[in-house]
Amino acid sequence: MEGNAACRSVKAFEFPLLKMRALCYDKRVHSTQVWAKLIEKRDEFMSVSELNTVDMAEVLTYAYEIGDMINASVEVADYLYWKQEVESDPTIQALIRKLESKKELFDETQRFGHFHPNYHSAKDEVAAVESELEAYEPVARFKQAEKNLDDLLHSMSERIAFSVSESIKVPGNDPLPKKGCGSGGACSCG
Repeated sequence: MEGNAACRSVKAFEFPLLKMRALCYDKRVHSTQVWAKLIEKRDEFMSVSELNTVDMAEVLTYAYEIGDMINASVEVADYLYWKQEVESDPTIQALIRKLESKKELFDETQRFGHFHPNYHSAKDEVAAVESELEAYEPVARFKQAEKNLDDLLHSMSERIAFSVSESIKVPGNDPLPKKGCGSGGACSCG
């Protein structure tokens, strides 16, 4: 836990994010450690719930411990680092503002759909600015770090939900779901 406390003090932004990555490199909690702790806590909780005496304070304590471990993970550190890099780059910020203005124009044309005379050109302009923005390494790395963090959180949500029941639906951000009704649940309609 002492390594986590060191990372948490760094996470409190006492140092710049670049130093945070360097300081936490050896002290990071990897996903496998988070899973092991989650399983250990689940087993402790299940033994408590079998006695029909669920102490919600204890459940919340375990949830906060898992949250602290996630905050000390590689995925969160990478996400915060690349987010800071994107936010601090003036060229990227200018492109983000340009993208927002192009999206506003596209939204105006989208009310009428394909019938609007500028619909396709507005759509192409948005795509062009998006591809220009994604050409910058910090943006690409930020998107990848965001996806990795989302995957970690989703898989942990699934693990928790499915330890209760296989039929519990766990929402996900996947636009092309692989299971059932698109909700992540274990229904057999897909």
